[in-house]
Amino acid sequence: MRTLLLFSFLLFFAQQIFAQDGNVLIRDSLAVVGYDELNENIHRYVNNNSQAAIYARALLRKASLEGNNFQKVLAYKALMHSTPDNSRLKYVDSILIAARKTGNNGIIGGAYLTVGAAYYNNKEEIKALDNYILADGFISRTEDDYLKYKVKYSIASTKYYLGFYEEAISLYSECIDYFKQENDAAYLKSLHALALSYNHVGKFDWSSKYSKIGLEASHYLQIGEMVPHFMSADGITQYHKANYKGSMMLLKKSLPFFEHNNDVPSSTVTHLYLGKCFWKTRNQEKAIEYFKQVDRIISEQEYVHPDVRENYELLIKYYKANGPLETELHYVNRLLAMDSILNRDYKYLSGKIHKEYDTSQLVREKHEIETAVKGNKIIFAVIITVLVVAMASLFYSRSRTRKRYRQKYEEFIKGQEVQNPIQLNAARDKELNINPDVVKKIIRNIEKFELKKKYLEKDLGTVKVAEMLNTNTKYLSKIIFHYRGKNFIQYLNDLRIAHIVELLQTQSKYRNYTNKALGEEAGFGSTQIFTQVFKAKLGMSPTFFIRQLNKED
Repeated sequence: MRTLLLFSFLLFFAQQIFAQDGNVLIRDSLAVVGYDELNENIHRYVNNNSQAAIYARALLRKASLEGNNFQKVLAYKALMHSTPDNSRLKYVDSILIAARKTGNNGIIGGAYLTVGAAYYNNKEEIKALDNYILADGFISRTEDDYLKYKVKYSIASTKYYLGFYEEAISLYSECIDYFKQENDAAYLKSLHALALSYNHVGKFDWSSKYSKIGLEASHYLQIGEMVPHFMSADGITQYHKANYKGSMMLLKKSLPFFEHNNDVPSSTVTHLYLGKCFWKTRNQEKAIEYFKQVDRIISEQEYVHPDVRENYELLIKYYKANGPLETELHYVNRLLAMDSILNRDYKYLSGKIHKEYDTSQLVREKHEIETAVKGNKIIFAVIITVLVVAMASLFYSRSRTRKRYRQKYEEFIKGQEVQNPIQLNAARDKELNINPDVVKKIIRNIEKFELKKKYLEKDLGTVKVAEMLNTNTKYLSKIIFHYRGKNFIQYLNDLRIAHIVELLQTQSKYRNYTNKALGEEAGFGSTQIFTQVFKAKLGMSPTFFIRQLNKED
């Protein structure tokens, strides 16, 4: 009895200590645990972020004390995976620094692969692609074929997201050949991605071919969860081939699986294409039932994706023809709300989405419906008046803009900037808190970068340029700001615009180039970005600048 009381007291005492400072006890108890056991526990608690983070921090402490950079990389990766998506980027530099210290191409490449995935999940696809390409550079020097194809798959998925479907097809095709022998799940996912990519480029026979290969492979590999995905993909293909009956059969078979597993993206797209099949077969009432289901899913699950935008265009078209006006107005507002999210979260794809109703048309239609619903002719007259005033204001504004452009042109020609060599100043350079020898080396590399016009390469980011200059992103940004007085993006854009201005002034053939061609010549990712940066730098559009140069000649 006394023994039982003593045990109860000790148990109570231990519980109180853990309640007061559980983390200290856990930390102390893990201090003597080996690397293998710590990593095993991290993997064991892969679905329990808080528990996994305890072992990850213990692994990081041990690796830091013992100077084991490989284990530090594993620790930082574990911490990143146990952190919410919007906070993962804080570990980016730490992972890369620890990986570089190992000097191992596979570890460094794997680190860049992890960092790329973090940027991808944060909807920073260009930075993701930069890191995937760097990962490919390191991993290609190793004998690790699995990692090589994992990088290819990641690059392909990013290209697919950005709308570069042909490039994605090429990469997915390579992945299929490798994963077929090495990884059944990855093989099926590559087949599915390839089928979807061929759908996007209109090569429907190829899409159907790979869907059928995937369907057969899913059966003999006994990975049943992929079967509905291939059926749905082929159902979409059959729709595009005008085989509406076959499409509906495949889509209806796959839908229960998606609904049961709460697969919102697949369920939404499948409902949409079932509705489109009924629409094409002149059963609009049945089609509207499916389109409303899509709207319900979007509303309840807060799911927005470019693939389902068309749902609202079809609802608007139906209620425009059949009424009531109030319902048409409701779906116009729903589409406007979706577009605002798409333009924010899918900015790289927004220009590639086929739109029957663009934003300006939707806004105009919204106002027209509101006017009709209210039945107020006075309001309609006011709108017309406002439009007339707006047109007059537009003509006046354009006249003032041309005058302002001419003034900006004259100011630019008189005070055209020249990029001066970087001058070191020992006293002033102390502000950088960087080893002077390191600073000199980086500056020499920057001057070579400028002299050889490396800034004209496409898809440049701080990570890629830092790698080219043999430094890190932190040092690069600090030195550029210190000596050039600009942030990295402004510095890169100014070099590119200066290059284009010089070409336009000295070689008249470039004045016949389109803005798209000039942007590509300067290394810009899109025509829109080029014209925006040019206008911000010179205060006028490229078209006006070229016109003035031609006038002077």
